[in-house]
Amino acid sequence: MDQQHLSDVAQDIHRILHKRGKDYLTIRQISASLSRRVRQQLSLTTHHSIADMLKKLTPWLGESLQVYHGLTSIYIGQKRSPAEIILQRVQQHPGISPKQLGLGLPVAKRRYIAALNDLLGKCSG
Repeated sequence: MDQQHLSDVAQDIHRILHKRGKDYLTIRQISASLSRRVRQQLSLTTHHSIADMLKKLTPWLGESLQVYHGLTSIYIGQKRSPAEIILQRVQQHPGISPKQLGLGLPVAKRRYIAALNDLLGKCSG
């Protein structure tokens, strides 16, 4: 695939995220929403495993997208730090419990706890 295909894949993922109003979606959600042209370029079908989809999509994400490994799923989304993801989620859902917050984020538990502790330290310090 050439540079044009790279921008096609990344642009299509950005379009999907913007259309849904999300910063990240699961690999399966992204794959199902890709344009037919991009799916054909990647030889990607909805019958591929998550691992196969990830192998086909990852090289074409560009500078502004990244893969996130969450508690239960693998996501592709805007490139953000765990702290930025946590802050945005708390702003969208004031009063959310730490447990509920952690369950809905595309961040591994260890990184979530470290980022949350860092944010709490900044607030109290």
